[in-house]
Amino acid sequence: MHFPEHALVVLVSTLAGGVERLPANHTSSSGGTCGRGGSWADCEVLDALVRPEHMLVPWCLTLGGILFLGLPTLLLRSRHKEAGLMLLAWTFLQSLGLVLCSLFATDHPVLNFALSLHSCARLLGRMRVSDRLVGGRWWWLLRYLLLAQLLAWEALAGPPVSVVRWPATPEGAALPCAFFAHLAGSVAPDLVLCLLDALGGMGSCILASGD
Repeated sequence: MHFPEHALVVLVSTLAGGVERLPANHTSSSGGTCGRGGSWADCEVLDALVRPEHMLVPWCLTLGGILFLGLPTLLLRSRHKEAGLMLLAWTFLQSLGLVLCSLFATDHPVLNFALSLHSCARLLGRMRVSDRLVGGRWWWLLRYLLLAQLLAWEALAGPPVSVVRWPATPEGAALPCAFFAHLAGSVAPDLVLCLLDALGGMGSCILASGD
């Protein structure tokens, strides 16, 4: 587990609970909420705060940003073109695994959102970067600006998944669900990436033995 990124996500998600929001009836009339999951009643109150666009913002920002940073590697000539493309392809394969885990692991929107937020922060904060990518490590430091934008959006406009009770916190058992959502978000992305690394290592060994 990589503590700094996950701790920042918990912090901004908690701060989001203290930001003054529009009334719930106005929010729901502007676009509707995601369907509520039925497996854990404690999450129903937080499920109601998650709208469909909330699920898209973290992934659009993260994947769009990685694609933008990868354009020089995709379009420009370099001495390590093949290695750079392979590294970029591996990053997008990791992203696909995290997207599938985040959006389809549960039927509770708030859990899916927390998994998405933690996965995006984990991906941006710890993605593999080397000089084989055009622009090198200095160009790819811009990914931390993407991470800062993601965290700022969650604190100011994202659905609150707070681990403390604020005056605006909805009535009901919201805190146990928030704790569980962040726990799952802190563990599941690393498990998915470890599984992909293991599969990638097995594939490399098979290819090497075949040669």
